[in-house]
Amino acid sequence: MNDVSARPAGEQHLAFLLNRVIRRARDESAPPSSWPADLTVAKARLIETVPPGGCRIIDLSGELRVSKQGLGQLVKQLVDSGYLKETADPNDRRARQIRRTSRGEQVVRRIHQLTGELEARWRKEIGAKRFDIFRAVLIELVEATPERAREG
Repeated sequence: MNDVSARPAGEQHLAFLLNRVIRRARDESAPPSSWPADLTVAKARLIETVPPGGCRIIDLSGELRVSKQGLGQLVKQLVDSGYLKETADPNDRRARQIRRTSRGEQVVRRIHQLTGELEARWRKEIGAKRFDIFRAVLIELVEATPERAREG
């Protein structure tokens, strides 16, 4: 099979480069062998996305851009495994809120440790100043709204 990425990185478009950086980050921060066998990357991402105060599944499905039904199945598995808990939503009797359990909080701490180690390696690789600029630009792009971008 031909190498579809045979062009030098400097000739690749931004989406390709971002995808490669994300793939590299995933590869370099892969869970260690001590990671719980029942916890996939998708499940860990879901646990981390749940805000500390909890949220409804419908709100989380919008954030993760997945169907409410599919997310509900993952949430049920995580509740059954003790990573999340479901409670009644005090503002809507029909809705349920999900929150992280202490086991879920441990997962989030471990994820932050792994990503912190990755950031430290990259900071060393490209230099602290360049890494800080890289991170600041990413934050700026994430926080920018389309309206602000057109104004600038």
